[in-house]
Amino acid sequence: MKKLLLLPFLVFTLYFTSCEKDPAVIFPGTWSVESGGTFTFNADGTGYSLNTTQSMYQSSCALGDTSYFTWTATPNSTNNPRGTLRMDFLYDDMMTSCGYLEIAYKIKSKTKVQLGANVLGFDLSDDITKQ
Repeated sequence: MKKLLLLPFLVFTLYFTSCEKDPAVIFPGTWSVESGGTFTFNADGTGYSLNTTQSMYQSSCALGDTSYFTWTATPNSTNNPRGTLRMDFLYDDMMTSCGYLEIAYKIKSKTKVQLGANVLGFDLSDDITKQ
């Protein structure tokens, strides 16, 4: 009987420990942006956005539809699915900085992340989905 009582605890433990929350593992890859366009986050901390429609995702120094950036994602605490994503935009030479964006993130799953937040009842968020 004690073994049967332990089974739900094991299932619960396995479920929650299997949910990856490390942004260095989650973010690398190409993501579709709900509001339009894509992000590509490379494992080396570089990346680019392509055809994004939200002006906050676009670099004012980019020529054309591609914005290059370096990125870091910092969780609020260990094993916390929430944190801050910082994107430092670069000129097309991919070396000279020209501004940055800091935005809250929430890891929903290995293939879905929410950028932004609900602020005072206004939904200022955008979901990205791994391709």
